[in-house]
Amino acid sequence: MAANDLRMEVALEEHRLALAVVPESAGRVWLAGLRWATQFRLPISCKALDAQTPLEVRLVDASGVPLATWRGPLVTVAADRVFALPEGILSASGDFGPGFAELVGYTVTPEVRAGTPFTITLYWRAGETGDTPYSVFVHVTPPDAPGPLVTQHDGWPAFGAKPTYTWARGEIIADAHPLPGVPAGSYRLRLGLYDAAGRLAIYDDTSTPPEDAFDIPLVVTP
Repeated sequence: MAANDLRMEVALEEHRLALAVVPESAGRVWLAGLRWATQFRLPISCKALDAQTPLEVRLVDASGVPLATWRGPLVTVAADRVFALPEGILSASGDFGPGFAELVGYTVTPEVRAGTPFTITLYWRAGETGDTPYSVFVHVTPPDAPGPLVTQHDGWPAFGAKPTYTWARGEIIADAHPLPGVPAGSYRLRLGLYDAAGRLAIYDDTSTPPEDAFDIPLVVTP
């Protein structure tokens, strides 16, 4: 059998790769007992979940009929995903999309005092996020109007470490946004998700029209 009539299929669960079998000469006829070495890179989906599964390698002919199968050692896929909310966060409820993601909670640390930088960490529960990357905006505004902006922070979630197209359904994403200190007073934190086409709408279970930003009151003490 000619080598160029064969291919090798490598699989870790749903992650699969097909390779042409090409020894030193593509037209070479294989003899019984022939051995060869090869290298490959097996892409893992950016939405992969934690798994421990054996590596499987199959040799198949041109029509797809398997000629040999080898099951190797267990390989660990460490996706480092979290599906439970941490304790001690403040509750929030915002359905972005709808069905894209939910804002389910947040924290503000340290205690917000005049002139002291602080960080708001948003907790998202992923829905059907698709393949388009969305940025997060966090605006600090006056208490009674969406502008003028006092300060803001924009960026991909988790400083770019968790872009939305990598989120798995049900996953909890901790998304920190540092903000500079502001003068004492009452403000609003207005936040949301957007791409080049605009902001995602935010829905609730009432008949009111959707909003394009989620509001959190912010009091900065002297």
